[in-house]
Amino acid sequence: LLTYPTGPAVDPTSDHDQVLRALGKVAGHRDAPFGEFKLSPTEIIEGQGAPGDPRSQRDELFDALCGPIDPTAPQGDSCPDRLAMEINAQVLFNEGVAQASIGTLRSLFLALAPVDTRKTVVMLTGGLLSSDDPRARPDVSALAVQLGETAARSNVNLYSLYVDQVSLVTDTAQVARGRAIRRNRDRDIMSAAPALMATSSGGDLIRVDSGNAGPAFDRVLAETNSYYLLGVESTPQDLDGRPRQLKVQVR
Repeated sequence: LLTYPTGPAVDPTSDHDQVLRALGKVAGHRDAPFGEFKLSPTEIIEGQGAPGDPRSQRDELFDALCGPIDPTAPQGDSCPDRLAMEINAQVLFNEGVAQASIGTLRSLFLALAPVDTRKTVVMLTGGLLSSDDPRARPDVSALAVQLGETAARSNVNLYSLYVDQVSLVTDTAQVARGRAIRRNRDRDIMSAAPALMATSSGGDLIRVDSGNAGPAFDRVLAETNSYYLLGVESTPQDLDGRPRQLKVQVR
């Protein structure tokens, strides 16, 4: 059991009671959006567009949150200036969170690599902010794929159980300022990186309703009770540096 960033930890063991006791001490939480504007994941991405860009919703966001520009506001202290600074701060904060979280998981997978059997890691997560717009940050997709590949090389099957809590802490702020709530996009943004981690390792992302994780764990148990492990043995003639196409057919 590994709890990040803080919480109980249990080394690999077959003592299920010890693990259950430790699990009983885990308390999950999600920090509320910080700052003046309480930005949702979608708003953080939208706010990075270029002013006047018709492909971006930046102008609509700034108009909704700041209204008409106040010409008397001091330089650097106008509402648009503060909003732009908060968006940048959110991007930097979430990039740091993603790098630290992925680094911790990578260390876990490398530590499990010497265990000579198939391992399954179940990760309960509130998600990581990862932009769905190639023009915006943070983009942690490459790091997520690399982590999944590290898991696969360590013979670890990762399941990401995504617990959506974004709407609980951003809906009130968006309603108060008259903006449309984009729960589906918020969820997609926050769950994209955990999904890449899992699928790159051979596992999957499972969305979990708060307080009802039982079906998700049942699915993990059903899928990991039995599996096929396929291997390929090369011949000396194969070692010519050229790619080979493999085809697997299931009857």
